[in-house]
Amino acid sequence: MHQQQQMYTLGNHYLNQPVSVQTVDNQTFQGIVEHVDPHYLYLAVPNQSMHREDQETRQFPGYGVPYGYFPPYGYPYSPYPYSPISRLVLPLTALAALALLPGLYY
Repeated sequence: MHQQQQMYTLGNHYLNQPVSVQTVDNQTFQGIVEHVDPHYLYLAVPNQSMHREDQETRQFPGYGVPYGYFPPYGYPYSPYPYSPISRLVLPLTALAALALLPGLYY
């Protein structure tokens, strides 16, 4: 219980700052602390699900259609099909270390 309280205190101290988090099973995550409650740490991390080559080859709606043509109810797709930020929720009991990252993160 003492470790959980220590991670809660550190998380609140590092709120809205870039950190490196290590879990008890030796996984490491880097992100920005968005929120901390007595049981969980909420971390904003870069989304790694879309690779650079996928970004270059994706199609944008409306490209290649005759000028002035629009679907009857607007564009069926968002021009931004993914978010560059993901939210990661980690239980405080699973955290082994929480450290502030120096300098700019993004």
